[in-house]
Amino acid sequence: MSGAAVQIVPSWRLIEAVNATGSHYFDTDTMRCFGSRLMGDTFQGSGGWWFVTSERDRGVWLSNGEFWAAWDGRRRYSVRRWDGSSRSVDTVGEYGAYGSRAVALSTARRLASLVVAS
Repeated sequence: MSGAAVQIVPSWRLIEAVNATGSHYFDTDTMRCFGSRLMGDTFQGSGGWWFVTSERDRGVWLSNGEFWAAWDGRRRYSVRRWDGSSRSVDTVGEYGAYGSRAVALSTARRLASLVVAS
């Protein structure tokens, strides 16, 4: 299942390419709203462009006065995939599935190298 060539691409190239489709995924306001950051290089390979974002769970105050946060305010990491042409970006696996940037980046790189059987 492995063996596809993976090209490491600077993140600014991914941002340019996604923005060229008219997507608002990397808009400053969108990134700020979700507390998102693009982590390191991206991996262009099987199935498109693979990359990692991090999000900080800021939590919310509920009407009953309780504070609710999914991750207790910690920064978590998600593996993402863009197919190279659409306006949407997919989350691969669970949103915020990784507690470690290194593990998320390693996973994105490995997924980019998988050869998808047709």
